[in-house]
Amino acid sequence: DQEFRKSIDEIKLESVLTYKFGKQINPYVACTTETQFGPGYNYGTEPKTPISSFMDPGYFRESIGIGYQPNDIVKSRLGIALKQTITSDYPIPYADDPDTLDKIEKTKNEFGVESVTDISWKITKNSLFTSKLELFYAFEALDETDVNWDNVFTIMISKYINININFRLFYDKDISKKRQIKQAIAFGFTYSFL
Repeated sequence: DQEFRKSIDEIKLESVLTYKFGKQINPYVACTTETQFGPGYNYGTEPKTPISSFMDPGYFRESIGIGYQPNDIVKSRLGIALKQTITSDYPIPYADDPDTLDKIEKTKNEFGVESVTDISWKITKNSLFTSKLELFYAFEALDETDVNWDNVFTIMISKYINININFRLFYDKDISKKRQIKQAIAFGFTYSFL
């Protein structure tokens, strides 16, 4: 008899302020916050051990740079970024520096370059493909790029029912040395109040 386990638990807030300087190339500032709702566990131990919770870790990223939007389908931005990882009860492996054995760090600051590309392509009247590729290059470790590439293909079956096919590739050396892949098919009900 196996208990239920969550497969994804994510809160992500992103705010981008763009100054319309030209038709295609514009300066921007952006802030992103990421965390999770409930506790996460290592199920490889008996009993299971908690490894994360709400805002533990919490990820914050601020960036400033240049945005490029050649058409209504693709938009991209490239800028200088500061990424903070904040922990409380679970600093390992998220914020702790393994090279400092005498103390445990609960915050980690990384300075680097951020690249974000969004695609929103309405293929037909009832189908939509969206893709978001987020890259973060820390200046201290340019050979290990953080990658979050999320792809969703949505098909509207009817006015209220849709199917989402999702593929996501994720890599962050601070979380795991292995790349993570998520594939999902979801059926959804949608209703617009406005």
